[in-house]
Amino acid sequence: MIVPIPNESYRDHYVDGYVLLLNSIPHFDTFLESAGVEGSGYAATITDRIYRQLFELSIDLKGEFEMYYKPEYDSFNEYLYRNFELPDEFIQQADDVYDQYEYLRLAYPYANFLHGDDGENRLRLLLGEE
Repeated sequence: MIVPIPNESYRDHYVDGYVLLLNSIPHFDTFLESAGVEGSGYAATITDRIYRQLFELSIDLKGEFEMYYKPEYDSFNEYLYRNFELPDEFIQQADDVYDQYEYLRLAYPYANFLHGDDGENRLRLLLGEE
């Protein structure tokens, strides 16, 4: 599941980031295949950067909460509310989805490929969601 995070200082459809709710992180080769990229050219380099932004450089919300912050906060919702500017709708549901997904990652992809009207749809295709 993908939860877009709007950036209120831009147009309404602009997305600043995403919360990715996943049960597994796709292998890079699978991600390349989903993107329709072959070889090691420019497209592979850009796809590698997108992959790293989404799965390696993103914030592991669930992992960090479990490892560092659980004793400080009464709930996962409270941790998200106090530390991240996430949509209220997501924060209100966070405890409900906490046990449903292995990974809850907060990603701020730099690539224009994932911004704009079709960014969320492109990301869904890359992750195999329809």
